[in-house]
Amino acid sequence: MLPNPVIPNSVHFLTRRTINGHFFLKPDSETCHIFRFLLAALAERYSILVHHFVIMANHYHLIVTDQGININ
Repeated sequence: MLPNPVIPNSVHFLTRRTINGHFFLKPDSETCHIFRFLLAALAERYSILVHHFVIMANHYHLIVTDQGININ
């Protein structure tokens, strides 16, 4: 399967699940804090604007805008 093309200023709906659907993203404050921190750090590094996200026990959803390519 080929990767999706990177188009600046395009909006994407992303969803990913955990390995084998296991409940690794337990809904507690520590897990949410870590997820938010990593999402913010990666969004800044790769010029991604996060509109909305939902964290569930075995998957997450993101609505993001790619603001351009920032490779470093």
